[in-house]
Amino acid sequence: MHDLPKELREAVKRVTNEEEYRHYVLNPLLHEHLGYPRDPRIVGHNKGFSVYGGHYEIDTLVTIDGRPALAVEAKASAKKFDDAYAQVTFYSKNYKEGSVIPFVAVAAGERVVFYRAVTGPDGIGVTFEPLDEFVDFQILQGVAKGMRAPAPERIEEAAVEQFAEIIHRIYATFRDSPRPARKGDEAVIATSRILSAAVCGNNVGGLLREMRAGKRLGGAVVACLGNYDWPGSRGPALARAFLEFLTLGKIYKGK
Repeated sequence: MHDLPKELREAVKRVTNEEEYRHYVLNPLLHEHLGYPRDPRIVGHNKGFSVYGGHYEIDTLVTIDGRPALAVEAKASAKKFDDAYAQVTFYSKNYKEGSVIPFVAVAAGERVVFYRAVTGPDGIGVTFEPLDEFVDFQILQGVAKGMRAPAPERIEEAAVEQFAEIIHRIYATFRDSPRPARKGDEAVIATSRILSAAVCGNNVGGLLREMRAGKRLGGAVVACLGNYDWPGSRGPALARAFLEFLTLGKIYKGK
């Protein structure tokens, strides 16, 4: 993979948060080294959108002729590369219904990788292919204008995957917490109670206190739930993700 210029590698060592990283590392990379214009109509920041009851913001979104062409997610630490990858690929597939943002990039610490969206195996869904070089603005213009983005995954499948990930994070939080210890079925039951309370609009905090979850555990569970409109998330996607969690619980217990 392509390396950051030396001065930007040095800048990475000095940044302490994501805002500084974007200012001293990502923006110079895009504008000074890769030729992206400073026109906010082309290179926008913190572009918000809502999907599946949640609100999200893309760190940097590049548009070509008014169409999204590149989404970038930035993290100050390379340790958060995988988190950034999960975020930006989700954004690509869900930013605009019926289309996929054809290029994404993950910038985390000194590690920066560009990806191109391609049709998945057997022509189903979308996967992201890492590129050997950084994508400069001239290349993006030429490719984005001439390419046809792959068809997005069916919305229900994407939603099921997203809900399943959240449910498993809640389960893992209960399973891995030493106080009180909940293993196997106990962690599954605790997860089910929390999710049911959230979907029904009940007081999750009160339920956590009833379950004798300490501040640390309770805070972690609430963080997993995020800012979703859970009562408004009822539907076949959530139901299927929850059913698969229950029926495949034996798989999760060993992880």
